[in-house]
Amino acid sequence: VGYTGMKPELIKFRGREYRVTTWREILCKIAEEIHKDKKDFTPALKIKGRKRIYFSENRGDLIAPQEIKGSPYFCEGNLSANSIVTLVTKLLKVFGYNQQDLQIIYK
Repeated sequence: VGYTGMKPELIKFRGREYRVTTWREILCKIAEEIHKDKKDFTPALKIKGRKRIYFSENRGDLIAPQEIKGSPYFCEGNLSANSIVTLVTKLLKVFGYNQQDLQIIYK
């Protein structure tokens, strides 16, 4: 599934629903919820691309840093819809969630 051009409306994560309007919000929200649940977010820092990093405690490491609420971390906001879905999938895997724990509703 390609997500380019799709507009996200709602995510369901572990039985809770969150209204969203952008793909970037999905990444920030999932990161925030994982941080709340696991307390230790450092495994996310190991998720990197070939040339860039996606999570950091230093906003200067990122092109478009987005604050992960309630944590000292930032996530990269300068990503396509498809990249964000891939990244969120990696996050779930790193922290031991099932892919079924997340549902994205879009139009």
